[in-house]
Amino acid sequence: MKLKKPDRNGENEIVIFTMLPTPTVTAAVVAQLYRERRSVENLFQTVTENYECQIQTLGYPKAALFWFCLALVTHNILATVRGVIATHTWCGKN
Repeated sequence: MKLKKPDRNGENEIVIFTMLPTPTVTAAVVAQLYRERRSVENLFQTVTENYECQIQTLGYPKAALFWFCLALVTHNILATVRGVIATHTWCGKN
């Protein structure tokens, strides 16, 4: 499927192999879902690397899950603040 504009890697088309039935799901829907999945995976990669959400000393599943949730909340707060700052600067309001 050809993209209207290149993605962040400069690619102009996307190729996805699927076993979904053609009459039910179009190529555009599959491509959009795949692109959204990649953004979620990138989020988890960023959280894992930057917030050290997988600490080896936490041998308890509940503690590890709690730490990961804290990392996600921290990322959401930071993304919200960055979005507000970007919008505020972009609008010309200082």
